[in-house]
Parts: sequence; structure tokens; C-alpha cells
Amino acid sequence: MTLLSNIKDGWFKLMASQLQKPSGLLAKLTGNRMNKSNELLYHLTLENLNLKDGDNILEIGFGNGKFFSELNAKANGLKITGIDHSPEMVAEAIRLNHSLYESGRLKTMVGNSDCMPFDDDSFDKIFCINVIYFWKNPELHLKEIHRVLKPGGYFCIGIRPKENLLKFPFSSYGFTLYSEEDCKELVEKSGFQFVKSQNGADFEQKTNQMGTPFESLCVVCVK
Repeated sequence: MTLLSNIKDGWFKLMASQLQKPSGLLAKLTGNRMNKSNELLYHLTLENLNLKDGDNILEIGFGNGKFFSELNAKANGLKITGIDHSPEMVAEAIRLNHSLYESGRLKTMVGNSDCMPFDDDSFDKIFCINVIYFWKNPELHLKEIHRVLKPGGYFCIGIRPKENLLKFPFSSYGFTLYSEEDCKELVEKSGFQFVKSQNGADFEQKTNQMGTPFESLCVVCVK
């Protein structure tokens, strides 16, 4: 392997590790870059949450929390909770959403979605964006999400589908890739009822730095 190949390999591994858990000196930069690349996927996911006034919402893996204000504006009286395993991202979310914190409409915590400190049937809606690739045992996470979601509540998964992520070299390091059918099978095995999926490829025109088009997929299910 050439020196250039080693350098590229190291860079892709570092990129993948930061996408999984932004940390250290690169955490803030990673959070900002994720905001740019995930914006349209975030919009697609929020549109499929079927938000209602007064809903109690949980976001898993919220990054630096840039989109909390957009989520809060989708309906009146929302109560928003976020859980993320990166302490740096939780701290940044607090900094970026001071008014929401002060009002009591937003709470965040450091933690993992396979073991959450919430009562059964706590949330009306739960969602995650570009998170499930990193779950070592997705069944444990989905079982826990099912537990804290109210009966009839919506759970939305926003991802880049497998066919799209295969075009990105960093996805070879620590990612488990999912097609639309893979996601449907996974949620149904975990006790959810599949409602629909929406692919945002038709309207998502943004590209990454490599010039490769992004594709968005939102899988919607209900408890």
C-alpha cells in the first residue's frame, strides 16, 4: 500500500469515527459539517413525524442541536428531549439553544438509546437521523425505543440508503448500511408497524465535497 493510500485510509477512518461520535478538537467542526449535509434529510424526517400541538418528542443523536429551533416551530407547545452519546455535542446544543433551555421546552442529556432513563410510554414521537448505522445491536436500541414510545406513537428513521452510502469510502469503517427493505424488516421484527417510506432523492439536489449526490430516506413506523 502506498503512502498516499495510507493517508487516505487514515482520513476516512477518522471521518467515520467523528461521524459516529464527534469528539475532541474536531467535534465542533464535525457538528457544523453534519448540519450542512443533513439539512434536507432533517426536513424530510420532520415532515413525516405528523407533529401535533403539545407532543412530547425525543430525538436520538441530535448532533449540535442546530435544528431544535426548527423542530420547536413545527407545532405549539412541544416538549423536546434529546439524547446523544457525545458530551461535546450536548454542550454545543446547550450553547446554541439557550432560549429553548431557559423556557423549559428543551432538555438534553448524554446517553445511549439502548438504555434510556425514561418511563414506559413517555413520548408521542421519536426520531433519529443518520444514527442507526452505528448501533452494534440494533434490536436492543429498537426495543428500548419501542418501550418509551406511547401506543400509536410515530417513530421515524432518517438515513442515507445503502446504495448511496456505498459510494462514500468512509462508510467502510464502522458503518452498517441499510436499504429501504432492510429498515422495514428491522422495525417490523422489533414490534413496530411499518407505515411508509419516502425517498427524497428526487428533490435533494445538494452534493458533498466529492461531488456525489446525497440521497435521503425516511422510514416511518408506529407502535
